[in-house]
Amino acid sequence: MMKNLILATLGALTSVSLLAQTGKTPAKPATKPTAKPATGIVSTPTLQLKTLNDSASYAVGLSIAAFCKQQSIKKLNNKLIAKSINDVSASQPFLLPTPVCDNIIGKLFSGQKLAVVTPNPASKALIKTPVDSASYAIGLNRAMFFKEQGVPNLAVNFVTMGLDDVLGSKPGYFDDRTANFVLNKVIFKAQDDKIKPTVDAGRAFLENNKKRPEVKTTASGLQYEVVKEGTGIKPTAIDTFVCNYKGTLIDGTEFDNSFKRNQPLIYPVGAVIKGWTEGLQLMPVGSKYNFYIPYELGYGPFGSPPAIPGGAVLIFEVELLDVKQHKE
Repeated sequence: MMKNLILATLGALTSVSLLAQTGKTPAKPATKPTAKPATGIVSTPTLQLKTLNDSASYAVGLSIAAFCKQQSIKKLNNKLIAKSINDVSASQPFLLPTPVCDNIIGKLFSGQKLAVVTPNPASKALIKTPVDSASYAIGLNRAMFFKEQGVPNLAVNFVTMGLDDVLGSKPGYFDDRTANFVLNKVIFKAQDDKIKPTVDAGRAFLENNKKRPEVKTTASGLQYEVVKEGTGIKPTAIDTFVCNYKGTLIDGTEFDNSFKRNQPLIYPVGAVIKGWTEGLQLMPVGSKYNFYIPYELGYGPFGSPPAIPGGAVLIFEVELLDVKQHKE
C-alpha cells in the first residue's frame, strides 16, 4: 500500500488536460487567445464572461465538445445537455441512472451503436432518440466530474455556447490551454477552501513542533528528529533505499506501517514525495528518524484519498536499513 502512498505525484490537475479525460489530444478551436488571462475571466466584444464561473462553464462546454469530436459525435440535444447539468447542480433525480449513463459512454468509446434508453416515465417523456440518450449521458458524466472537482454550479448558457462553437466549427473564444487554465483556477480555489481547516491545523502543529530542541527544520520546511543515528553511507537522489516506516497524521491516525508487515520498502530516492527525498538523504544507513512533512512536500492540496486528506501534514517514523548505490 505504501508504495502507492509515497510515490511522487504528478502535480495534481495542473499537468492533466481537463478538456479530454480520454488520454487523447483534444481538437483545438479555430482561434487562439492573444494572451493567457491573468484572472481566468475572458471577455470579447460579443460575449461577456463576467465571472470566473462563467469562463469555467464555457470551458466545460469545450470539454464536452472535445469528447464528442473524439468520438465522431456531430450532433447533440442541447436541451438535454442543459437538463443533465442542472440535475447534477441541483441534486435532482436523474432521467438516466449513473450506471446507465456509464454504459452509454462505454458504448461511445467502443464505437457500438446506441439505442434509445428510457428506464423511467420521466425519461420516456424527454428522450426520444439515441442522440437524446447520448446527450443526457455525456452531460451528466461531465457535470458529475466537474462537480467532484469543485465546479458545482455551471452556467448552462455558457456551457452550450462552448459546445456549439466547437461542434459548429465557429471561432472559439479561447483555446484548450486557456480552458485548462480557467478550470484549474476554479478547481484549486475550491480545493483551497475545502482544505483550509486541515492546512491551518497542520501549520499550527509544525509551528509548535519546531520549538522542541530535538527537532531540526530545513530550508524547505521539512522537520526531522534523530531517534537513532547510524554509521553507514547516506543515499543520494539517484540511489535506491531500503527502509521500514510508519506513517501517521497529526491526530495519530495511522495510514500505513511496514514494521507490522515485516516488509521493507525498496524504492528510488528520487521517486517518492519531496519530504522523503530530502529527508532520506540526511540519514546514514542504520539511522531511525522522524519526519514531519508539510503538505507542500507531501501530497499537496489534493492528498492521497482515502488515507491522506488534502493539505495534511504527515509524520513518518523511518528506519533506513540499506542503500543500493546507483552505478553508471
